[in-house]
Amino acid sequence: MQPFILRGFLKEKQWPPMELWTEKYIRGNFGKNKGPVIVRFGSREHVNGEILHDHKSIRHQFESFSEMLDWMLGEQKLISPNSSTELNINSLTHWAYLDYRDILELLDEENASFVDWSKLNIFPSNIKNNWKDSTIWIGTPGSYTPCHYDTYGFNLHAQICGYKRWLLFPPKTDLNATRFPYEESSVFSSIDIIGQTMKKEGNKNIPSPFFVICEPGDLLFIPQKWWHSVQNIGKNKEINNKLCISVNKWFPTDNDLIESKKEALLKFMMSLNLNFGLLNLSEHICLTEQNSFENKNNLDELAFLVNERLNEEEEENEELINNKDSPESKRSKLDELINEEKLKFNEEYFYNNFLNNPLTEKIQIMEWNEIYRKGKDFYGTFLSKSKEISKNKNIKENIINPTDKLKIELFEAISSPKVLDILLNVFISRRNQKY
Repeated sequence: MQPFILRGFLKEKQWPPMELWTEKYIRGNFGKNKGPVIVRFGSREHVNGEILHDHKSIRHQFESFSEMLDWMLGEQKLISPNSSTELNINSLTHWAYLDYRDILELLDEENASFVDWSKLNIFPSNIKNNWKDSTIWIGTPGSYTPCHYDTYGFNLHAQICGYKRWLLFPPKTDLNATRFPYEESSVFSSIDIIGQTMKKEGNKNIPSPFFVICEPGDLLFIPQKWWHSVQNIGKNKEINNKLCISVNKWFPTDNDLIESKKEALLKFMMSLNLNFGLLNLSEHICLTEQNSFENKNNLDELAFLVNERLNEEEEENEELINNKDSPESKRSKLDELINEEKLKFNEEYFYNNFLNNPLTEKIQIMEWNEIYRKGKDFYGTFLSKSKEISKNKNIKENIINPTDKLKIELFEAISSPKVLDILLNVFISRRNQKY
């Protein structure tokens, strides 16, 4: 099963966000009565070998969504240093990303309900509140999500405004998987994929990716566990290219039950290591997860969660995935689906029903040198040439204590997908033994 894109599908179906989400509507409804907005920033001068995860990004708190929008559209070019940042952040030299935000963080229920996936005729229209758990992404050209894959669900990604470049790799591709920084259901690559796109010949040891650019009105299908490196780009400096807005939703798959058990075991191991001081909260845990680890007395709660998940059966998959005690993650909650409808809409159903749609475009593999050439055609991939990590950088920053190095390597091995598979099987086998 491979990803594919439905070109102009959202426009053909007259999906409400495509019509409604004008700049006037966005200013009037996004962030209304929601308070300050915290956004992450990055330099458009990329440093080869560095991956800018959320916990390493510069962050700034705007007093309102409208103020953030002014900066993103270039109407306010400079952010002066304040309590949340020590740097001058210029819209000409930095990108900004308001990423991975639950729809209700930005919209009230009435406006959120217009993100009605049933109007795309992809599943039964009587599913209520199917807009829930949709995620909104708003960024300027250059902003990116580090290469990773999601252990839960398959993904539908709707492009509303601007352009987004996707580099995708099949699940079995070896991209040096790591669970650092930790985020439930996210497996990151330790390879700087963005840096690879800026090298004329790329790296011959890294397979060429499937390449596609999402344009306004496109719907992208990403099967479960496909690696993806995603970056907002622009074709020129027109308004539609200053801002990239998209919406996505993860839908459950048959494998989610097994994956949720492995994720529970991994989270428990993470918590143990944090409690014993073997890991550092700010260094090894994504910001989205840090709150769930701050209470050092939550081991009993996590142990309960692990036991609950390990004891669950297949028919209780939906209840398990949406367990209210589980931390937020990339999971879908189609609460109104009855069992018969669940069988109708799944990853295989979507793939088989839309693969041969007249609007479907199959995604092709592109060589790294061609990706490099294409990058020159777009505004905002990075305005400056990438630079190498300075050899004159403080030597202490490059020294890794042998014990710390071994500790991280050992934990990365234990948390690798292959080892987690074995660990889960041993757990279940031992629990099922009868003496």
